[in-house]
Amino acid sequence: MRPMDLPLIPSFHPATIRQGLSLEERCQIAEAAGFSYTMVNLQEAVAVDGERGAGAFAALLAGHGLSAGGMSGVPASTADPEEYARDLAALPERCEMARSLGGSNIMHFVPNRSSMPETEFEALTVARLADIGAVLADFDLKLAIEWLGPKQLEDLPYPFRSGIKMALDLADASGRSNIGILVDPVHMWGARQAMADIERLASGRVFAAHFDDFPEGDPDVLIDDDRIMPGDGIIDLTAFCRHTVAAGYSGSIEVELFNPAIRLGDPVEVSREAREKSEAVIAAALG
Repeated sequence: MRPMDLPLIPSFHPATIRQGLSLEERCQIAEAAGFSYTMVNLQEAVAVDGERGAGAFAALLAGHGLSAGGMSGVPASTADPEEYARDLAALPERCEMARSLGGSNIMHFVPNRSSMPETEFEALTVARLADIGAVLADFDLKLAIEWLGPKQLEDLPYPFRSGIKMALDLADASGRSNIGILVDPVHMWGARQAMADIERLASGRVFAAHFDDFPEGDPDVLIDDDRIMPGDGIIDLTAFCRHTVAAGYSGSIEVELFNPAIRLGDPVEVSREAREKSEAVIAAALG
């Protein structure tokens, strides 16, 4: 089976490569590395159209043979009230952009540590999920909660829960039926969550996915910076792929690595390696 015929298709994510590159450079790299999808920052996309004219961002992607994959751009759960209000007011325009690019969902990150006690942070997060979910529903879009698995953000004083059940509990408490989850192998592993739980707990509610791996090590020590190429580590990515598809998800899967050592490599070579290794793992699991 050809990679493009598989239910999970690797998507370019700029977090994997050297930082500080322009949008044009990132698109060129994604194309040269053989990707057909790329992660989209909706705030950036709206800004491009504002500067260059309506449709400019879509034209840039198309010019490099790219389609929109996973998307970000909703207000943060940790934003201060002023920033949150500003981003919420800008959200309809970002949703319009998402729809124009063929998007179906936008991700929302929920950390496992906070600056406020757990009950306060949970109440704030649920209220914000309700706000955001309502706006996205007007555009027939879904919100995908990405939780943090690895134990990091230790500078923040209060721990918060992690895992599939936590994310779905928040979604349910919001009262919005268009909120589900984003699954990520590293976050599953860091939260000590069984891959079978994707299908068991979240069937029909997996709206987005990332792809990565971890080297052998202590789950209490490894962090995002330790991510390595899919297939090079110890996470059972075969089970991850199979249960993600069995839960009803298909589409782009962003290869998102934050490893500083990997970022030192040539961006095209790093990106091509990420795509090829991801395709090999996915094909072995699902082909």
